[in-house]
This record gives sequence, C-alpha cells and structure tokens, in this order.
Amino acid sequence: MTSLLVLNGGASVKADKSGAAIRLADPLKLFEQRGINSGDILVYDAIIKQLRFDHLHDIGFGRAHRRELWPTEEPDATIIRGSNYVSAEVDLADVLPLARRLKGPIIAMGVGAQAPSYRSIEIPQGSVAFWREVAGKCVSIGVRGAYSAEVFQAMGIRNVRVIGCPSFYRSLQPDLHIRRADPASARVGLTLNRHLSGPYTSNRAKTVRLQRALLMAAAQRSGSHVFSQGEREESLMPLVPPARRASLLASILASFHLQDDSAAAALLDQRMSAHLDVDDWAADVATRADFMMGFRLHGTAIGLQQGIPGIYFTYDTRIREMAALFRVPAIEIEDFAPVDIPQVIAAADFTAFERAYRETYAEYRIFLDENGLPHRLPPAVGTGPAEPPTTDPERLSQAFTDATLAQWYRGEWEVCSAAHEALVAQVHARFIHRGRP
Repeated sequence: MTSLLVLNGGASVKADKSGAAIRLADPLKLFEQRGINSGDILVYDAIIKQLRFDHLHDIGFGRAHRRELWPTEEPDATIIRGSNYVSAEVDLADVLPLARRLKGPIIAMGVGAQAPSYRSIEIPQGSVAFWREVAGKCVSIGVRGAYSAEVFQAMGIRNVRVIGCPSFYRSLQPDLHIRRADPASARVGLTLNRHLSGPYTSNRAKTVRLQRALLMAAAQRSGSHVFSQGEREESLMPLVPPARRASLLASILASFHLQDDSAAAALLDQRMSAHLDVDDWAADVATRADFMMGFRLHGTAIGLQQGIPGIYFTYDTRIREMAALFRVPAIEIEDFAPVDIPQVIAAADFTAFERAYRETYAEYRIFLDENGLPHRLPPAVGTGPAEPPTTDPERLSQAFTDATLAQWYRGEWEVCSAAHEALVAQVHARFIHRGRP
C-alpha cells in the first residue's frame, strides 16, 4: 500500500486515478475573479499517470501552514509537484514546519529556478531552509535543468538530478518519434501568454510584439487554432453573453495592439479552446494541430509527448533551460525577428530532441528508482552516454532579406515611437491638469 502526500498538486485526481482535472461547480464565478494555470495541472496529471499509489492527499503551499489540514497518518512519501518555486519572489517559510513534521522522504519532481535571465538569485532564507530540509529527506531533488541545478548548488544543496519536467514523460514512452509537418498546409496550434513580466521575461515589450506577429501570421492560415491555458478573459469568453464576449475579445486584441485586425479577431473568437481536463486538452491538440508554437511551456510539451512537432519562443530562464535540456528548436525573443510560419516549420529538426528525450527519460527513471517511488515507466532504451545538460537552446535558423528586415524594424520603430509620444502626452496632460507648467 502506498500513501502519498502531494504539496501543491493543484487539481483533483480522477476517480480511477488516471489523471488530473479541475472540478468547478461554478466556472463562471472562478474566472470572474482570476485565471488558472493549466500547465501546472498537466504536470500533476503526468505525475499521477507515472506513479503507483493507493491513496493521495494534496495540500497547497498557500494552506500548508494550517495544521488541521496535515495528514493524520504519516504518508509513505511526500511529492512536491514541480514548478517555479526557487525565486527571489517565493518564500516557502510557511511550508517549512510541515516539511519538518514529516518523517518520510520528501521528493521534488521537476522544481526550477525562475528569473528573467541566467544570473544569481537572492533566495529568501525561508526557502533556503525549506529546500535544505527537503534535501536531507531524499536521495535527490529532481530539478528541471542545468541553471536550476546551479542555483541549488549555490544554496549548498548538491544532491540534485536534472530530470526536466514530468509533463514531457506523460505518454510513459521511453522513446518519442516526432512527425514531420508540411510547411504549406500544417495546422498550427498556437499558445499565447499576455501576462509575462517581472521574473517571467527578459523583455516584456519584445514578448508582446512577437506574440502579436505570431498571432497575425497564424490568423492568415485557415487551420490555425489557439489553445488557451486558463487565462481569465479567454476562459470567460464561452461562458458569458454575446455582448460581454465581444468586450472580452476586444480587451484581448488590445493587449496585442490588434484592435483593427479582423483576421486575428476571427481566430480568437471562432478557433480558440480551453480545457480543465488534461485528457480532453491532449485529445483536442491531437485532433486540431499538426505543429505547435507559442509562448507557453506546456502548450508545446503536450504536443511533443504525443509526437506532434513544436517549437518554443524563449523568454525566461524556465523556458530557456527546458528548451536547452530537451533540444527543442527555439526562437530567442532577444533576436527579435519577423515570424515566418512556413519557414519555421521547414527549418525545425527534431533529431536532437529525440535523442535528448531518450537520455533525459533514462535520468528521470533513475531518479524515481533511487528515491524509492513505485512507478509505471518502462525501461529506458539504449542511448549511450548522456550529454551534460546545457543552458543554451537549439536556436532555429531563419533567413530574411535585408528588405524584409528593414520593413519589419521600421514598423516596430514606428509603433514604439507612437507609444512613447502617447505616454509623454499623457504625463504632460496630468501635470497640466494639476496646474503645473
């Protein structure tokens, strides 16, 4: 019998223990208040599919200080569902008493360091104490990439193993073969993220402008489809009356400076879906998309683990180190170039990804075994010695004429100049309103 405590699972376990889903009595009420992160649900779903257990109890980090929620019987093991928990903004001091109370192993699966770019991070002392407690109660901490391993080592924690994210192994397959897509006719699955700022992007302006370019390009392809991952306005759209839906759509378009783009409006209004059940989400992607691209880590991962090709736009440490570890073709936002979807599809090569997946799958299975977690993963297939983890993604090669680049940069400069002038006028108007010269 295996009893598991999960810290920060964040979803319900299906009755047959086959996966995770969000169960909402009133979805409208929730999304009126906030959005959710269905990428976190995907990670939890993958962990549930991979581990063998009889009983599972979940406590969110935000409630871990409440002793009445602690399990009355000691679990066989405690799992920490991986996410961006190692950050200057995250203090896990409230979770430390529970970690100290637990006597058995505490095993973090795919935890990562979060920052806009690779650099040292000042981790809150409460979090340092928490992770040192965890390190003393496991054989290894499963971190998602080379940068995260370095941050843990800076805290004096060295029993780490680079395993990527459990979501990549959701298929339970030791080997993945990525299908080829036709650049001219492939149906593009699109993921967007309007809320990238602070530690989640090295350049907010570039992430907004490149998402705008991607959305415009995808809108010109009839088979394109947007997969929302729990963003508030996108999730509200199918739940509200037509007038409110139109207002929400206008707000989304405005965030990308696309108020007058009818093609983008039609794409978001007519060809967008969001899911609270991970199995439904995966099936929808398999049905609608031949190629995934965008700004959500798990939006591409849910395609790759089904053999659907996909690339990343890299904009923070999390997505850069994951793209680097799995050798997923990537477009770096700091390069700031036009988006040519046919060229991206034609240039994307997944040979390196397929090898990296086999190697990292093997590491993940070793991690589960050495920490004594019963699991369902088949044996790894032979790959030879694994390459050391790297922090440098496989940059996708694109070529543009000088005229194309000149036109692109001229347009972006004009937009930035107009935005600057509008801001200056707004500030000036406020000072005049207050009676200042």
